[in-house]
Amino acid sequence: MERLPAELYDEIRNHLRKASRLAPYAAISKRWQASVENRNFRTVTIVDSDIPTFAAMFVGPNVSRRAILRELGLGVEPGPDVQQKKEGCCAVGMPAPDRAAEGAFLFKRLAELFSSLADIEARLPRKYPLYVRLDGMTSVDPRLKIVGGDALVDLEWLSIETEELYQGGRRRRLGISKSLLKGISEIPGANIKHFRLRVDHQGMENEDVPVPRMTKPDKWKNETYSLIGKTLSSWNNLAVLHLQGPIVISPQFFRCITDAPGSAFSSLRELSLDVAPETADGRWFLTKDEQAFKDSLVEYGWYWEPEHNDEANLEPVDAECGFKVYGEGRAFLEIVRRKVYMTLPSKDILFPLFVGAAETVKKLPRLHKLEVKLNTDRSKLAYEFLQYCHFELCFLKAGQSQSPKKPQNPIWYRWLQPRHGQFPTVTDDYSALGFDRLYWRVGSWVPWQELQEAWRTALGPDGKIAFLENDEEHWEPGYGRKTYNGPLKLVQP
Repeated sequence: MERLPAELYDEIRNHLRKASRLAPYAAISKRWQASVENRNFRTVTIVDSDIPTFAAMFVGPNVSRRAILRELGLGVEPGPDVQQKKEGCCAVGMPAPDRAAEGAFLFKRLAELFSSLADIEARLPRKYPLYVRLDGMTSVDPRLKIVGGDALVDLEWLSIETEELYQGGRRRRLGISKSLLKGISEIPGANIKHFRLRVDHQGMENEDVPVPRMTKPDKWKNETYSLIGKTLSSWNNLAVLHLQGPIVISPQFFRCITDAPGSAFSSLRELSLDVAPETADGRWFLTKDEQAFKDSLVEYGWYWEPEHNDEANLEPVDAECGFKVYGEGRAFLEIVRRKVYMTLPSKDILFPLFVGAAETVKKLPRLHKLEVKLNTDRSKLAYEFLQYCHFELCFLKAGQSQSPKKPQNPIWYRWLQPRHGQFPTVTDDYSALGFDRLYWRVGSWVPWQELQEAWRTALGPDGKIAFLENDEEHWEPGYGRKTYNGPLKLVQP
């Protein structure tokens, strides 16, 4: 059996399906061991308590397994969850976690991991790529300075995942954001080519509730993600940047790119931005469709009669569907009803963001792909006469396909998670490969004239623009990412 080609071992191994049951087969022979390890060691996910075991897997001649390893995920197990005081069905107060102690714990664990990686790399005859994913950076202080030094000098692929939930209260959110900024600023990013930051965010489900203000409108330069962008501008080899969540940013976010020195982001080829509907300065990117409400008085007059209108006929309040309102700290103030009704773009607030995207295309000649998605879940609108809306754009440079059939790093694209901010797949995009082009997915809304002019300038005289039609028959559902099969009407800007 030792004479069989390696491919046959792999075929047999693939029929065994569950990788957790493959380990016993590695003891059959060296050929079986090679086939099993080629699968089991390609992607390894551990928690912090597994680090010593992980290091032991590469002792002595087993260091050759590092040539197989392409993706390493580290999950952090925080201390005991903060206890909540209960009053009825709702928590009324939560003590602050001991961030200093948990940060020190994370410091120790990550230092241990990257020390092990550095030892492994030192024993290899050559360097192999490694994609590192850091998960669970929520209740602990993500002080990533511990990954500095030789251990991360050659790291090219990095993904960081954390949470910045509305339910945590403004002060806690600010603390997490500042810690995240501090950690990223201390990463040695000279060789990082692909960086993904995913910050899970729970949106506000009542649009009458004041938006927590993380910064003042005139202080956008000090907003967390603008400062993160400024930090990333010094990563000279950064080619792919994905900011997912959706993240809560200021309308002037793109100025961290357009106002940067000429050499900043000089290698950037792909940028994806997944934006929350509320802004960091306490406003909304969307506004109320006053005309739709006015028209409803005629067509839906019965809807506004007292017996049908219990404050917009909203969902009833209970522990399951109610929405909690938070103050400055971690105390729940009250429960209100869901009320999602903003369906039109606010010119004063959304305009700077979309124009900033056009200015970014003008500034970065090497940028081949730019996606901006206002991530608005309009599936639970409070009024039935309102229409679901999308506000998304995708810029592609001539020669750049929208969705490469064979991505250079399948692991990276697998972890992009289509539900986190990717523009829909356009089936006929191949027919427009020869042009710089812009796809709008905005339903029946027509972009403001000044915005269209900004994109005409960015695309140049040979560029093309297409609006994806909103008819349901043109759209094919998918796991988080739809496919547009409708007509692609490319026009001159």
